[in-house]
Amino acid sequence: MLSILYMRDGGVVLDPFPEKGGVEISVKYPPTDDTGYAWLAITGNNAWNITGCGKIDTKTIHFGTVGRNILCLPIYYKKGAQTVANYPFLVNDDDSILIFEPDTENIRQLSVAEIFPAEDQYRDRMINGVIEGANKSDFSDATVLYTIKDASSAYFSTARIRNTERFRYVRYVSPKESYCHVAEIMFYNDRGEKLSGKPIGMPGSFQNSDMTFDKALDGNISTFYDALQPGGSWMGLDLGETQIISEIRYLPRNEGNGIYENHIYELYCWSDVNWHLFERQTAPLTPPLYFRVPTNALLYLKNATTGKSGGWFVVNKNGEREWM
Repeated sequence: MLSILYMRDGGVVLDPFPEKGGVEISVKYPPTDDTGYAWLAITGNNAWNITGCGKIDTKTIHFGTVGRNILCLPIYYKKGAQTVANYPFLVNDDDSILIFEPDTENIRQLSVAEIFPAEDQYRDRMINGVIEGANKSDFSDATVLYTIKDASSAYFSTARIRNTERFRYVRYVSPKESYCHVAEIMFYNDRGEKLSGKPIGMPGSFQNSDMTFDKALDGNISTFYDALQPGGSWMGLDLGETQIISEIRYLPRNEGNGIYENHIYELYCWSDVNWHLFERQTAPLTPPLYFRVPTNALLYLKNATTGKSGGWFVVNKNGEREWM
């Protein structure tokens, strides 16, 4: 814990008299109705949560001890609503202080391939899965078109198919212990056209959930096929007519943290007393997204298509993203 902290004129210095105890923070945005008290909020689950109370005068707020590596925000209440007193800040392990006021004189290019960090825990469930084509509905004449050797749950993977035979039926068959965890799979013909047809697959789902085989073909990355049996499950399309399968695009079950084609992403920046929309982009076929952002700004990215918000971060002077 850091016992003493002063913020003066938007800056922060260590108090040379630690026996006083507590933390003093300057009021950058003074209240119109001064109640004599202010609050310290800390971040948790991408929200500000009140953790302590302090006394306020016209220029400073006095708090108790402040923990290291915790994003903090000094606030006060105005007619029951929270009002910000200064920019967010934190205390580092070495007792240095960071205040996250955007440095618009130092702009860096930010490369983004995920909106929050997450374990790629589902990608292996598609490794060694196979794509088959057939002209009989029971797949007794199936031909293996492709065996998956690489996948990412943060974005779509693409595979080129070299077989030029024509097939009416196409399917994905899962490897052992995978429960066919596919979020989305799409098939394309030799003209680059996305193929449609009647969804087909093994009936049922694990624990009778609504995650049946059609969920891997519904265009929604948030749903997935959760098969009844751990291995050998399958799903695919009856194309209605024979087609040459030239390409597949696939996405394992995921946390929704990736950059997905045609999804709209919004970058937000903390400026003055609140979040403001900084830039909006539509994702290309493959990640990453690129933004030019001020250093030392508190930022987060939202997938506006799914409504999922990412983790808070800052971009340092080296252009590196640091999660808060």
